[in-house]
Amino acid sequence: MVVVPSRIEPFGLVTLEAWAAGVPVVAADSPGPRYVIEPEVSGLLVPVEDAEALAEAVRRVLGDPLLARRLIEGGRRRLGERFSEANTVAAYRDYFERVAQERR
Repeated sequence: MVVVPSRIEPFGLVTLEAWAAGVPVVAADSPGPRYVIEPEVSGLLVPVEDAEALAEAVRRVLGDPLLARRLIEGGRRRLGERFSEANTVAAYRDYFERVAQERR
């Protein structure tokens, strides 16, 4: 399991890395994790600075192998659907094309 308790996490690359490694993710509900994680599908989000909620989410994952497996599978699916190399390259190309058109 990867636990991301950051108060401020601008993107959440560590979440993508955890998904690629095949481990479940528990994270504070800061902007980065909120952007990438589907709650209860690809990871668990807890309120920022709520240590008890964070501990409870960790206990949930450790105590429920089916939940852990579901989060792992959801994370891998999310990684492939939204953050694959092909998707990332396409998003950058689209961005650069829009910027180039605006400057013409």
